[in-house]
Amino acid sequence: MADTKRPISPLTQAQIYVLHRLASGTQYEICGEFRRARECRMYRGASDDVRCRSTPVLFRLGLVELANPSQRPLPGSYYQVKLSATGSDLLRSIERD
Repeated sequence: MADTKRPISPLTQAQIYVLHRLASGTQYEICGEFRRARECRMYRGASDDVRCRSTPVLFRLGLVELANPSQRPLPGSYYQVKLSATGSDLLRSIERD
């Protein structure tokens, strides 16, 4: 019987960069339907958010998680994410190599 599990594809440089930025304290938010995300930036005291296509993929892989999981996500609302334990372990293994 063939193994039906798909191997995890290697992460792109952009996804690794997002993991590094999350570890350094940069704030990211994901939309309630988990399809869109943004990096929260400030420029001259005003919000200057940038779309981040890597965060939803990292969320699906379990490398990032909701910072406040007790909230029930609503479509159209954005929620802060943080690096998960799996993401931290992966980042440490990447840095060792």
